[in-house]
Amino acid sequence: MSAVSTAWRNAWDIDECVQYITERGFTRVTLQFPDELQVDAAAVAAELQTSCAAAGAAVQGYVLADTTYQSTAVDEVAALHVDAHCVVRLHSLAPAQPDPCLRP
Repeated sequence: MSAVSTAWRNAWDIDECVQYITERGFTRVTLQFPDELQVDAAAVAAELQTSCAAAGAAVQGYVLADTTYQSTAVDEVAALHVDAHCVVRLHSLAPAQPDPCLRP
């Protein structure tokens, strides 16, 4: 496991996302963040890749921003461009409380 704090991992639901990804054998995953959470996108992507690798899964992650069409929509078109197996949409229902929407 990496050096990030447990609280940070919990805030981003890292373990839940890793379990979802690895149980389904996904190897290409898009992570969709709203603009206000893009600041953590690279760190979340790196942590997910590291944690998936520790679980024995080689996962390639791609970071997406929310669509310009509708900020609550999953960007399936961008996910198709990288042939992603799923979209993990990380959004915030309240400040500093991301909640993943996992979609195959």
